[in-house]
Amino acid sequence: MKFLVERSSARYWYLGSIIFIVGVFFRIYDLDVRMLHHDEGVNYFFFERIRETGYYSYSHENYHGPLFFYLHTIFMNVFGTSLMGVRFPTIFAGVLCCLTPLLLRNLLCPRGIFFSIALLSLSPSLIFHSRYAIHETMLLLSSLVGSIFLLRFLQAPTLSTSIGVSLALACAFSLKETAALLIAPVPFLILAIFDYSKVRSAFASLWGYGPPAILIGVVTLALIYTGGFQWSPGLREFVLSFYQWFQRGVGDTGHFKSAIYYPELLFRSEPSLVIGVAFSIFALAYGTWRNGFEERYRIPLFYIAWAWALLFIHSLIPYKMPWIHIQ
Repeated sequence: MKFLVERSSARYWYLGSIIFIVGVFFRIYDLDVRMLHHDEGVNYFFFERIRETGYYSYSHENYHGPLFFYLHTIFMNVFGTSLMGVRFPTIFAGVLCCLTPLLLRNLLCPRGIFFSIALLSLSPSLIFHSRYAIHETMLLLSSLVGSIFLLRFLQAPTLSTSIGVSLALACAFSLKETAALLIAPVPFLILAIFDYSKVRSAFASLWGYGPPAILIGVVTLALIYTGGFQWSPGLREFVLSFYQWFQRGVGDTGHFKSAIYYPELLFRSEPSLVIGVAFSIFALAYGTWRNGFEERYRIPLFYIAWAWALLFIHSLIPYKMPWIHIQ
């Protein structure tokens, strides 16, 4: 029996590797078929400013955090001023998104990891948005990595996992200030889905692990927003950005769309994902009905509930953009 289980697991790894390679190919093939998007041109302007001055003079009126621009400038120095130089960091972030389920290999079965990698690798939306230089793919990567460190912290609290959560949060907020919307539902979902005694025990350990982890995250955030302490207004501008985003979310009528915009977009661009989520919900409900609620259901349920919560939150906000739905 053990031999059969090992053979089954091996098949998942081989097939998953093939699907992942196909996903990478789709992200890099014929990259110049699409000219630079308007937002990419604006971002390129800031890349050049960093190359001239050595830092990003962040302003809340620019709506996006500095980390994206620093990472792209580094890769442009490697690849030169080319489409690959401008877009490679986002492509690389999209590829890394596909591999994040591997970080859950001790918490999920091989089948769950395989389907997660397959959906991330072949997602039309993720492939499309990975192929041009905007913030959303990197923000998705930060939120996925942060959530995995959080789940590992709940399972076995350590200093390294708490620092991982803190750094992922610092990166997410350094990419786009709207990371606050992604994080908002997480505490409620953790309390609702996971065993309360385990959650309480994990967070009690923050008395020891929390201060150094928070310090590392705050210092990282400060370094990024101040350009290595070259741009002193950076942290003040970061605080001002939240009100700026709120104003845009409810006041930028040029980008207002209906409450069902994101569901419609998902049905058009990600039918396999919609079917997969529906099947997962059915499988969880059926498994619970047959066997009771099992420990192995908690992580899939967390991600399903998080996705639904984000869909609900973003649907309530009048301001909508097509790339936001990849979150």
